[in-house]
Amino acid sequence: MLDSRIGSMKSLITLLISIFLGSTLCGQKPHWPKTELQQIVDLEHSIVLIPLLDEPETSSISMGRNPELMRVREVNTAIIAGAHKRFDVAKTLFFSTSDSSAVYSGQFQNRLSNATGERVGINKSISELFVAEFLEPNYMAKLEVIVYNKRRIKRQERKSRKHQDIINELEQQILLESDSVRIAKKTEKTAWHQAKITDIMEPKYASPEHDQVKSYWAEKEYFHAESTDHRRLIIRRMEGKEIVASKTVTYKVNWNFVARLHTSVDENTKYFEAFGFLNKKLIDRKAELTKDLGIEAN
Repeated sequence: MLDSRIGSMKSLITLLISIFLGSTLCGQKPHWPKTELQQIVDLEHSIVLIPLLDEPETSSISMGRNPELMRVREVNTAIIAGAHKRFDVAKTLFFSTSDSSAVYSGQFQNRLSNATGERVGINKSISELFVAEFLEPNYMAKLEVIVYNKRRIKRQERKSRKHQDIINELEQQILLESDSVRIAKKTEKTAWHQAKITDIMEPKYASPEHDQVKSYWAEKEYFHAESTDHRRLIIRRMEGKEIVASKTVTYKVNWNFVARLHTSVDENTKYFEAFGFLNKKLIDRKAELTKDLGIEAN
């Protein structure tokens, strides 16, 4: 009886949070703490898809002596155990790295398994699901896009097209040109406009506090290991959640929940620590946000 009452209370709290967040995010510029809390609440009711390493091809004779196969199996066993035993904020399922393209496009049939290796199916779309990724530190710069602004992107594309039109015209002139000095000048000018296109389309880094920039490209870290060189476990939506602020401005929000993977410990400890710390920090962060936003349950 007590368990059922606790479960009902949790469901009611979640419903109230969802209603509050939905009403406050509709038709206005996103308030970043609300979007972060919404993603944590959504995560709790979703499934995290976690990639496992592909086993190398080997003969049945050499299977028991193949060091690479043994290493892959050790890592996969550690990932499954860490997620299953230490990460209970959300349900977890697993897939092979070789199936990544299919999984990211929503083709889940015969590709997902539970912690015991049993094949399972799901009836959710990629917009409802979360994914875990194991990335090298230097990859985060390219993949840590949290928010984009459609109006800004369209403005960037218009500027880019203007420079591209100039480049096309210069290239036509160079083809018809006979003077080497003029060709060199026009070639240099073409390179300048090409560099300008790259600069225009390059992401501009800013934090949510700088709303005038209307672009957020910052990593949200929950677990700080002793070195920035560690690989990272990252959990985020498979697709960012769109928030329409006006007729011309739409944000796509996707918070990165990050834990660093220690390199100086064994595989089991590495993934137990990462999933365990991430689980605790998400719970703590949810409590902190609900309190700060004035929706803490008594």
